[in-house]
Amino acid sequence: MSKSIFLIPVFVFVQHAYAQGIQFADGTSTKMDNTFLTLSSSEDPTIEGSRYLNDTFSRARISLMPSQIYAVRYNVFGDEMEFRGTDNKILALNKNKISAEVTFLDTNITYSLFEYKEDDDLVSRGYFTRLNPTGANIILKKNVVVFLKEKESKTGYDPYRPPMYKKVKDRIYIKLENEMPVLLTQNKRKLSKLFRGREKEIINFLNKERINLSKDKDLIKFSNYLNNL
Repeated sequence: MSKSIFLIPVFVFVQHAYAQGIQFADGTSTKMDNTFLTLSSSEDPTIEGSRYLNDTFSRARISLMPSQIYAVRYNVFGDEMEFRGTDNKILALNKNKISAEVTFLDTNITYSLFEYKEDDDLVSRGYFTRLNPTGANIILKKNVVVFLKEKESKTGYDPYRPPMYKKVKDRIYIKLENEMPVLLTQNKRKLSKLFRGREKEIINFLNKERINLSKDKDLIKFSNYLNNL
């Protein structure tokens, strides 16, 4: 990744939303306890781009309460599912208290919440889509938005770049049975080391089938192979 790309924290004040009102997509509302957090953030208007997958709220269901339809948007940069609450408050699912799936009805895309390992082995919780819907071994895709700092013109000839959010290539993770998701390396030999005692078998399959670890259809084929070992 270019050195000009920086990940910055989202400055958000969060409090538990005890008895907080949540608004359904049809305009009605109800009270929810301990499931949602209240988000309060101020965005710098000079920042271009968007931290969201889609700026507008869309119809969605949550696996915890599948009978209701909510107005939801995915804050990719902050890795939060934001819900429209009563009195124009923005709420987020309490990721540390629940495990849930959020399905956007207009696209039929489901985001699942997983505890996963980041590059530095720190453990986080975040939202992923599944490339293979079934099986104990799963290939996961994670949307990514990064923050680019303001770049001043140094000579007067090079263009000024304002601070901005920018969507970049999705990151691919692999979740093996009873393990946390980890970033899927493009190096086949390094990948094979995740399968102790079966390294040669994995390498042979990847080479024989000419698996491209950056293509969805090949990753699905690989996951099907793993789930039939």
